[in-house]
Amino acid sequence: MNITELQKDIHQNAKDHGWWDDKRSHLEIMALVISECSELLEAFRSKEGADVQCDKPISLSCKEEETADIFIRILDYSEHMVKSNEGYIESIPYESIKKMMLKMSVGAQIGHIMRRVTMSFDGGDTYKHVLAICKVFSDIHGFSLERAVLLKHEYNKGRPFKHGKKF
Repeated sequence: MNITELQKDIHQNAKDHGWWDDKRSHLEIMALVISECSELLEAFRSKEGADVQCDKPISLSCKEEETADIFIRILDYSEHMVKSNEGYIESIPYESIKKMMLKMSVGAQIGHIMRRVTMSFDGGDTYKHVLAICKVFSDIHGFSLERAVLLKHEYNKGRPFKHGKKF
């Protein structure tokens, strides 16, 4: 996956669907990313579990879809802010982080993603770290993040204006 081209394509799709017609604040975007993290947590907390088919007509489980949504929102905002995410996996000590996260409960793993989101939006970190932690999470939970992101992005291209939402 060429991250630069994907980032540009995701942002263009978001603009085409009206997400950038109005000015969006830094805090609003952070809240939207955190809401995706919350949806990921709820997928694991649900009685059915996170491995069930998501509620969209695409071949993704809930955990795959929600992790892809986090990744997609970060790429969209990164392009808006003109921030490169090249080398995102190398931005963290991958094996050390994976080893640490393997010792955590799934709730704590998602909490770690949320922590990285807030750090990156507070300016003390880069967006690359959020993407890299999503990659670690997908590897721990046995799915291809690249596949999930590409499938969800293709699905998003066919969705209605603002996906039928206000913001």
